[in-house]
Amino acid sequence: MHDSTKGTVEEPCIQFRNDMIRLVFCGARNCGKSTLLMNLIKDIKIMSRDEDSDESVSKVQNSDDLTWHYFSTPRRKYVVADIPGVDAQLNNLVTAASIADVAVIITDANKGVQLQTKHQTYLAKLMGIRNFIHVVTKMDLCNFKQEDFNVVCKDLMNFASSIDLFDITSIPVSTKSQAYLSTLPKGLCWYEGPSLGEVLESIDANFLKSSSFRMAVQQVYTSNESHQLLRGTVVSGIISVGSEVRIEPGRQTSKIKQILGPNGSLEKASSGQSISLELADDQEVVRGNMLGDPLTPPTVSDQFAACIVWLDEYPMIPGRNYELRMPTVQASAWVTGLNHIIDIDTLETQAAEELSCNQIGYCNLSTDRDLAFDSYNDNRFTGSFLIIDKQSNNTSGVGVINYPLDKSANLTWQHMSINKRERSLALKQNPMVLWFTGLSGAGKTTVADRLEKKLHAMGIHTYLIDGDNVRHGLNRDLGFTQGDRVENVRRVAELARLMVDAGLVVIVTLISPFRAEREMARELLESGEFIEIHVSTPLQVCQQRDPKGLYKKALKGELLNLTGIDSSYEEPLAPDIKIDCTVDNPDSLAEHILAFLASREQ
Repeated sequence: MHDSTKGTVEEPCIQFRNDMIRLVFCGARNCGKSTLLMNLIKDIKIMSRDEDSDESVSKVQNSDDLTWHYFSTPRRKYVVADIPGVDAQLNNLVTAASIADVAVIITDANKGVQLQTKHQTYLAKLMGIRNFIHVVTKMDLCNFKQEDFNVVCKDLMNFASSIDLFDITSIPVSTKSQAYLSTLPKGLCWYEGPSLGEVLESIDANFLKSSSFRMAVQQVYTSNESHQLLRGTVVSGIISVGSEVRIEPGRQTSKIKQILGPNGSLEKASSGQSISLELADDQEVVRGNMLGDPLTPPTVSDQFAACIVWLDEYPMIPGRNYELRMPTVQASAWVTGLNHIIDIDTLETQAAEELSCNQIGYCNLSTDRDLAFDSYNDNRFTGSFLIIDKQSNNTSGVGVINYPLDKSANLTWQHMSINKRERSLALKQNPMVLWFTGLSGAGKTTVADRLEKKLHAMGIHTYLIDGDNVRHGLNRDLGFTQGDRVENVRRVAELARLMVDAGLVVIVTLISPFRAEREMARELLESGEFIEIHVSTPLQVCQQRDPKGLYKKALKGELLNLTGIDSSYEEPLAPDIKIDCTVDNPDSLAEHILAFLASREQ
C-alpha cells in the first residue's frame, strides 16, 4: 500500500500475484537479520540451480532505509522488505507491513527480545499481518543451548499474547551456516521442527488472499461496441461471468456480463488481476465506486473509528481538515475525536490532545462524503487509508479502519423547499464570506466595522462575526491551545456557511493563524464565496498598539499561546486582498475592499 520516501508514502510498484509471498524482515540492530537474509538468498539460488546467475535474485533500493529483495524458488516467488532495526521513523515498517503476508521476527539468542523487536512486532500486527515466524539467530554463539532458545521464545510469546498474537513458529539458526532453506545448523539435535525455508515454502498463499470480492473502479469508459466498461484491479476475492455484484455507494446491484483481461475475454478473475467488467444492465457508475459481493458488501459511511500511525513532524490536531486517500477515491476528512494514544513501550492507553510523530492513536473520523470500505481486519486493501496534509501534500499518517460509527447511519440531510439561491434573490445580493485574518492588534475588527457600515448604507444585508465576541458564547468552552484554535476556526467557519446559506454577506474577523483551517473554511463554500483578506500589519506595530494588553502579558510570561509570541502565525500565501493599516486609514482600506468586490461583479 505505501512506499516511503522523504515526506511521502505512496503505493509501491508490486503486482499482487497468487504465487507470490510478501515478507517483512524485522529485528533490532545487529541481531543478524541481514546475514540471515543474504544466506537465505544464497541457499535459494543453490536450490534453484542458479549459482552462476543473478536472474533469480534482484535487489531494489526504495529509500535510504528500506530495501526490497526479489527472489524465487521452483514453488513460488518472494518479495522481502528489509526493515532497519531503529525506531527513528515508522514509515518504512508501515510501508512494508501494510502489503506483507508474513512477518519474520529476528532475535539474537544472546540479547533476547529487545524493545525495537516489540515495537516492530506490534506494528506488524497492527498493519494486518497474521502470520509470524520467529527466528532466533546466533545460536552458535551460545553453544546451541536449548535453554537459551526457550528463554527468548518465551519472552516473545509473552509479549505476543499481550497483543492477542498467538500463532508464532519459532526456529533456531546459526550465523555461520549458509544452509537455511532446506537444512538446519549442526548442533541443534534437540530441535525437531522445520527449517525457515520449509516454513516459507509451506505457507498457503490462497489462505492469505481469501476474502470477499472487491474491485475499486479506476476508470469508466466505452468500448468500440458502445458498451460501458469498468476498469480496475481485483484487490480480493474472485469474480466470474454471471456473478452478481453490488455497487457502493448507491446500493445498486447488477450481474457481470463480460470480463476482459489484457489478452481477451475471461470466465473469471481473482485477486491481483487488472480487468474490465461489462455489466448486464446500465448502471450509474463513476470512478471511485467499489464493486463487491452482494452477500458480504462493503460498509458505506462518512464516519468511522480508526487507528492512525502518525508520520509527520507536525502533530495531528482534532478538527483540522486533511485529505483522506483510499484506492481511487479521496475525500476531505476531520479527526472528530482522539480517543487515546498507545504507549508502544507499555501498551497502555493515554489521554492526549494531539498525535505526534511516530505515535499511534485511536480516533473517530468524519469525511465530506460517503465512502465504501471494510474493516481492516476483514480486508486490508479496502480498510486502509492515507492522511495527506493539504498544504504540503506530504503523507502525514496511515490509518486502518476498525468499524463504522453507528451515529452516521442515523443521520440524513433534510432538503428544504427554500434554498440559498431563492434567499439570495429575495435579498438581491450575492452571499459571501469576507474573512479577515491577521495578528492581534492588526486592525481587523476596525476595518471590518467600517466596511460593514458602508455595506449597510448600500442596502447590503450583512453580519459581522468577531473572534472575541464568539468566545463569550458559542466558543466559550475553548482555550488557546493549538487544538482549541483549530476548533474555534472550524465552528466559526460552519456558522459562516449557515449565514451564507441564509443569503447574507458575512464578515469574519479572526486571527485564524493556520493556513489549513482558512483553507478548510474556503472549501465549505462554493467557488467565489470566500474572500480572504490579510491584514498584514507587522508584529512590531501590533505590539506597540497592544490595545488589549495581551502582548505585554505574553512577554511577561503571564499569557501563553499568544499568536506571534509563542504560537505561530502562518501568513496567507495568496490572499484575495492584502491590506496594511500602517499604510492607509481604516476608511480608505474599507473603500479598497469595496472596489475589489465591485470589480468582481463586472
